[in-house]
Amino acid sequence: MLPRVAQPIPLADAIEALKRDPAHPVLVKVDEELTVEVRAVAPAPALTRSAADVFREVGRWEGETGEELDGLFADVRQRSNRPVPGLP
Repeated sequence: MLPRVAQPIPLADAIEALKRDPAHPVLVKVDEELTVEVRAVAPAPALTRSAADVFREVGRWEGETGEELDGLFADVRQRSNRPVPGLP
């Protein structure tokens, strides 16, 4: 169970606590109605392939034309009734 904090703790103190023990999140009482939990997260793994690498592996597009894709997207927009900014 996480310890309760009786008064606001400066963010710098919470960061120092996480540096000492990153496995345990810190609860900070911001005001009478708001308590936040601050936790350390593991760094995201480095990407081994870029999007360009993936597209290079896929090769040239030999599917629908631009007009056919526009028609498919327009049909989905009409059925879903969700406007998409910048699209007709």
